[in-house]
Order: sequence, then structure tokens, then C-alpha cells
Amino acid sequence: MSNLLLNLNKAKTNIQMQKTQRLQPVNDVQFKRCCTSRGCLVNTKLTLRLDEELIARAKRHSVDTGRSVSQLVADFFSLIEVPHPAAEVTLRVRALRGVLAGSGLDKDDYRLHLEIKHL
Repeated sequence: MSNLLLNLNKAKTNIQMQKTQRLQPVNDVQFKRCCTSRGCLVNTKLTLRLDEELIARAKRHSVDTGRSVSQLVADFFSLIEVPHPAAEVTLRVRALRGVLAGSGLDKDDYRLHLEIKHL
């Protein structure tokens, strides 16, 4: 019976340690499992070389927000936009190019058209 209680206490302690370790910032940023607004992904380790003051600020921010430094970096990286290839111009759109050239119409004329259309 005492063995069972000892094992339960160890398991409880391990769970508590795991919960607190998730919030502990680390010196090198590791991507074991990162969750961003786009979902959770399993990634590989990434080591960054940063100024000590910057690391200290990141750690403080990590503790303040309750997110790991890895999550902060992952969130930042998710903000970097991937350039999208240019959309293919269809034949119909190509046929319309230059139709209004020399007509003297401008954006104000188009706005007036929309106002009249949607009255």
C-alpha cells in the first residue's frame, strides 16, 4: 500500500513539474511542439544566437504572457508572409485590357457610376 502511495506521489510531482517546465523559458529556442493561432505543429529544434539582454527580455515577456520563448518565436515567424505566385490572367481579362484607353474616364467617374447604380 505504501508503495502505491509513493508511486502516486511521484506521478503527481512529475505532472506538476511538467506543467511548470512548459512555462520556463530556455536559452536556446527549441521547437518541440509549437502552437500558434494556425494550430499545433511538431517541429525540429532551432538554435538562435542572440544578445543576452534580448534573451532576458524575451524570458521576462515569456513569464508575463505565460507562453514559452519557443511559442513567441513561432508566433513571430508565422507573421512572415510567404509570397504568393502571381495569379494567372484569364483570356477574358486579357481581352479587356486597354478597352478604356483614351476614353478620359477616371476613378471619380467610376465612383459616380457606383453611386448612381446603388441608389
